[in-house]
Amino acid sequence: EREASYQAARERIFGTPSENDPKPASPSPATTAEATIIRAPRGPPSEAVSANVASPADGGPAPATGAPKAGFVGRVRKQGHGRTVSDLENIGEFVKSTRHAAGTLEEVVLEAINKGFKVYGLSEHVPRYRERDLYPEESKFGVENLIKQFDAYVEEAHRLKEAYADKITLLIGAETDFISDLDYKALGSLIDKHGDKIEYLVGSVHHVNEWPIDFDRDTWQQCLSSFSADATDGMDVDQGEPLYTAYLSAYFDNQLTFMDRFQPEVIGHFDLCRLYVPLMRLNSPKYTGIWAKVERNIDCAIAYGACFELNAAAFRKGWKDAYPGEDVLKLIISKGGKLCLSDDSHGPAAVGLNFHLLYDYMVRMGVRDLWYLERSDTPNIGGRKVRAVQYNGDWKEDPFWSQFGPELERAQT
Repeated sequence: EREASYQAARERIFGTPSENDPKPASPSPATTAEATIIRAPRGPPSEAVSANVASPADGGPAPATGAPKAGFVGRVRKQGHGRTVSDLENIGEFVKSTRHAAGTLEEVVLEAINKGFKVYGLSEHVPRYRERDLYPEESKFGVENLIKQFDAYVEEAHRLKEAYADKITLLIGAETDFISDLDYKALGSLIDKHGDKIEYLVGSVHHVNEWPIDFDRDTWQQCLSSFSADATDGMDVDQGEPLYTAYLSAYFDNQLTFMDRFQPEVIGHFDLCRLYVPLMRLNSPKYTGIWAKVERNIDCAIAYGACFELNAAAFRKGWKDAYPGEDVLKLIISKGGKLCLSDDSHGPAAVGLNFHLLYDYMVRMGVRDLWYLERSDTPNIGGRKVRAVQYNGDWKEDPFWSQFGPELERAQT
C-alpha cells in the first residue's frame, strides 16, 4: 500500500514513468529550476570571498550579483540528529576532530545514555568524492582517507551498538548530501558496500549549485552569486530577488531528486536553505512558485512514509524556531506528516542541547504526535529494514523531559 501510494505521488510530480525508466535520474523539466547557472571555477570554502551586502526586508543580506564564483547523531566529525523521548532516537558522524566537532563516537553514545535516550540513531555524513568539495579541515585527509574513515565509522558504530545494547538501542545510519551526480552514484555504491549495516538514511541538502550553504555566510553569498541575475524567465521573482528564487528553486529540486532516488527515512533540516535569512517566509506571496515546491516535497516524503526531523541545531545558529520554521512545520502538520526529534549534535556537548527550547517550540506549534525508528523484519520502500513507529502516549509527559525542568520554566516565562 505504501509503495502504491508513493508511485501515485511520483506520477503526479514527474508524470507517468516509462517501463524502462521507472525512476528518472533527475526531475523532469517541469520540476527543475528555470535558472541559468554560472558554472564558475571555484576553490574550497576557505577561498570564498566576502561580498558587500545590504539587508532586505526578509531579514537577511541581499545577494551579491555578478560574482563567479555535517535523537540523534554525533560527528568526530560528529553530526547529530536525535530523538529523545523514552523511545525517541538520534543520528551521528565520525571524522577525527575538525572545526565542526569534538569528542569520540563512544563519548556521544555515553552522553546519550546519561541523558536518558532509549533509542539513538548514529548517522555519519557520507564522504565527499572530489578534492574541490572538501572543507578546509578535511583537505589534509584527502578523499581516499575520508572514505576509509566512513568505513571505520560503520564498524565502530556497530561495535558500540553491541557493547551498549543493554543500556540503549543504537541505529546505524548515514547522512547524505548532493553536490554533483557523482554523489548519487557513490552513495549507491556505498550502500551496496555496507549492505544492511547502513540501517537508515537522513536525506539532507547542504550544497546548491555545488556551493556549501551552511559553512559560513561568505560562502553562502558566493552560492547566491553563482546564479545568473537575469535568469528569471517563468519564475516568481518580484521585489528584485531573482537570485533568491533561483537558489531556493534549485535547493528544493535537489531535495526532491534525492527523495525520489533513495527514499531516506528521515528528511534532514528541511529548510536549511534559509539558514542565513531566518526571517524569510517561504509562504510569502513573492515566493508562490517556491512554496509550491515545498508542498510538493512534503507530499512526496509523506507518500513513502518519511519522518521530518525537528532539528534543535537551529537554536544554536541564532534561530528562534527549530528547523523547519513555523510556516513549513504548519504545512507538515496540516498534511499529517511524521515528526521526529533531532539535536544535530557534533559531539557529546551537543547531545540533547537546547531541547528545552525544542519542547517549547513543539508545544507552541501544537505538535501532537512524535515518531521514532525501529528495526523491522520487512524492508521498507528504500530496501532498509527499519520503520517509523508512533510514540505511545503524550510525549510531553515522558519522564525524559524532567531533566530540562528549570530550563523549560525559563523558556516558558
